Amino acid sequence: MSPLVDEELSDYTADMMDNTFPDGLGISDGRFKLVIPENAKLFPPNSSLTAIILSSPKTIRFLKKKTRGRPCYIIPGIVGNHEITLSSILNVPLICSNETCKDIMFSESRQREFLAQSEAIIAPVAFTKKEEIT
Repeated sequence: MSPLVDEELSDYTADMMDNTFPDGLGISDGRFKLVIPENAKLFPPNSSLTAIILSSPKTIRFLKKKTRGRPCYIIPGIVGNHEITLSSILNVPLICSNETCKDIMFSESRQREFLAQSEAIIAPVAFTKKEEIT
């Protein structure tokens, strides 16, 4: 999901998803879809992606169709009412930290580390921020 994407960023993302898997297989056409909520252009650039999704009926229908009967989860950066609402609409669980492990879940790289330890299937990343390397 992305609020707004230009063609250059879309091409970069597709290339990254196709060329960064360790086995070299990548994600072929049809397995990767960049979804942009139809009402994203109505929101300011710093708006919550979840709020944008909840305001976009076509995107909600698309997500319901794609998640129905499949193992999936939502990993929010911050859990608020919008995230809980989206989770209940899609009938998809939220994976989020409790007070004791809040520090572990704060950065994206630490979230990926947590998912890797739980043996969840995760997409590869092209880089890790220098300040997040432990």
